[in-house]
Amino acid sequence: MMIVDDEYIIIGSANINERSMAGDRDSEIAVGLHQPDHHTEDNHTASGDVAGFRLSLWAEHTGLYDPVFSNPHTLECVKRVNEIAEKNWTDYGRTDAFNPLPHGHLLKYPYHVMANGEVRTGLEFPDSQRLGAFIHGHPISNIPLLLTC
Repeated sequence: MMIVDDEYIIIGSANINERSMAGDRDSEIAVGLHQPDHHTEDNHTASGDVAGFRLSLWAEHTGLYDPVFSNPHTLECVKRVNEIAEKNWTDYGRTDAFNPLPHGHLLKYPYHVMANGEVRTGLEFPDSQRLGAFIHGHPISNIPLLLTC
C-alpha cells in the first residue's frame, strides 16, 4: 500500500515479473484510488476519504490520535512520530517488558541516517544481548536476479 499526499492510494500487489505474467502460478492485483475533489492546496493537506484512511492507519500504528497527524508534511509531525517510535523502541528493549507497548506497535527502524546522508548499520536489537542472539544488518548493493525471479 502507498498513500501519496493524502490524495492517491494504491493497495495490492502490482509486481510485473515472470511468475505473475505466466498466468499459471502467481497472480497480481492492485487498485488505485484518487479523489480529485479533495486535493492538497496552499500547503493544506487533502481532506477526503484517502486522508481519513491514512489518519486511521496512523492511529492504529501509533496507538493514539494527535492533531499534528493532520499535517504530515510538517517537521512537528515528523518529530512526534519519531518520538513515539523511539519511546516504543526503548520500551521494547526493557528487560521487564512483557506487556503491550504503550503507544501502538510503531517502532523505530534500527538504522541511523546521519545529517550528511550516511547510513549507520550494524546496530543491535535491544534484546539481542539478553537473548544471546546478535542481529546485525548491512546494505546489500546487488541482489542476484535468481533471488527475485
